Amino acid sequence: MRVLALTGITGGIEEELEEKRIKTLELISASNVMAASILERGDLVFVTSRSRDDLLSGVLGILAEVLDVNVESRKAFIPQGLDESYIETAKVQLRYYSYARVMDIEEEKEGLLVVVDVSTACLIW
Repeated sequence: MRVLALTGITGGIEEELEEKRIKTLELISASNVMAASILERGDLVFVTSRSRDDLLSGVLGILAEVLDVNVESRKAFIPQGLDESYIETAKVQLRYYSYARVMDIEEEKEGLLVVVDVSTACLIW
């Protein structure tokens, strides 16, 4: 199954999502915000605390269902008062679906999106 990956998420996310079943993540990295911008309710996404550089075949993570997604611009003030700018952030509400193992990795759209082929360990509702 090919799904988008959210990488570099705070350590322990796998255990927290499995235990609480529903979790809202706030995303600020460019690749994760870009992934969130194309996710829709009902999509499945692979979530891991591993960085993009450390994402290899065999890595375990969580397969989660997208319950809600919101991408927005926020004001960000650069230190030393130089300029005002905006950053894109995203909030994604996820529901635990199952554990999954990365079988293959594919980067798309100028290296920003990470698509992984995963196999699920077992489905738990």
